[in-house]
Amino acid sequence: MKQKLIILDNGGATFDRYTIIDRLTGDMAGASDNPFHPLGFGQYCGNVADNYWRIAYGYSWRDGCNKRLLNKRIKYAIDLFLADCGNVGEVVEFSSLPEKVQQFAKQSFRG
Repeated sequence: MKQKLIILDNGGATFDRYTIIDRLTGDMAGASDNPFHPLGFGQYCGNVADNYWRIAYGYSWRDGCNKRLLNKRIKYAIDLFLADCGNVGEVVEFSSLPEKVQQFAKQSFRG
């Protein structure tokens, strides 16, 4: 699970402090320090690959892609995002997350 996720932490600059990205699908979720609290934040925030490839190919960018090409496109989009994510946060280890955020990540990206 841990190797499957990329965790970004903006150090508390915003309420949705953590951005969690699934390496395999490109799906993203955002979370506060306590995502399960009624006043907390924990929700799906889109897909890195969709955000990138829709600009070039539109909403049907996945159509006609075999699994190998789809995986390459997802990895490429994630790599581009990570190269320019200074405004989102710094990459941190899964183990450094608060327990509630770890639980949220595990529930959100059950594979």
